[in-house]
Amino acid sequence: MSRAWIMLILAVSTTAWAQNFGGSPAPWFHVTWNNRGYGSVPTIEGYVQNASPFRVTNVRLQIDGLDGGGRSVAQAFGWTFGDIAPGDRGYFTAPAIPGATAYQISVASFDVISSGGP
Repeated sequence: MSRAWIMLILAVSTTAWAQNFGGSPAPWFHVTWNNRGYGSVPTIEGYVQNASPFRVTNVRLQIDGLDGGGRSVAQAFGWTFGDIAPGDRGYFTAPAIPGATAYQISVASFDVISSGGP
């Protein structure tokens, strides 16, 4: 078997393992955010705290914009910047959703890089 095939098999195996973490990521991540409704492009920005035992990357956020009555206005997705080590946090910013007065933001997906610290 060629070296290229071995590397491909390892990459596919690692990706499959990373996506099958055995349950909801909700208890592993805590999202805090602020609405920056001023400036030329209103944004929301915040942090994702990683309480998992894994170093993660490609943390994708589901951003639900809500109106004053708590009804969904629109849904968007965003990403944190860089990797997040266990116990650390990652920064994100995303355009504000027009008509939204509140947000529900959660981690939709992520990839595991490794277990343990740096």
